[in-house]
Amino acid sequence: MDTAPPCSNYILLTLCPTNRGRVNAPELQVSGTGVIKEGKLVGWLNPAETQAAVWVSGEFKGGEILALPIPELARILSLKLNKIKADVHPQFTGDGVSMAIKLDINADITETMGNRSPLGAKDLPLIESQAGEEIKQRVQQVVGRLQREYQADVLGFGHKIEQSNPRLWENIKNNWRQIFMQMPVSVDVKIKIRHTGMVS
Repeated sequence: MDTAPPCSNYILLTLCPTNRGRVNAPELQVSGTGVIKEGKLVGWLNPAETQAAVWVSGEFKGGEILALPIPELARILSLKLNKIKADVHPQFTGDGVSMAIKLDINADITETMGNRSPLGAKDLPLIESQAGEEIKQRVQQVVGRLQREYQADVLGFGHKIEQSNPRLWENIKNNWRQIFMQMPVSVDVKIKIRHTGMVS
């Protein structure tokens, strides 16, 4: 039997002070995440992987900055992620179960470095496409690492299967670790960048 209680797999954020804020009350930022499996620390996620895990978890609070190189525009953009709607649900077929992750994101351009020419509305589709691809790759990376390196269902996929199809969960829960490691996971990202003062 390789199932585990849902509460025994989770991530634990680690914080460190930044140079911002008051001396006696510095701001804190996430420096990484401990991966807890069956109550034991089994490894770490870096800050970028931690961001992606938070996006999928539905615990995103807004305000994160994503640095996005756009070679076609010869610049690097800073995107402020304002809102993320995460929809994570199982899909059932005759061959088994897979997981679908859908992220709908609203963002603003807050800074641009490089090419000093104004951004135009015609540039937004390219920016949105590349931002969506960057976020998709980050999510795929962290999910793949949790599946294959740590075998730790810290994002609660098993719980979602149990909620959606209790009978199937009863049949697979004793082999969940092996199923989780091999389960196909699709990621779809849609991002809408609002017009800002940097877009003419």
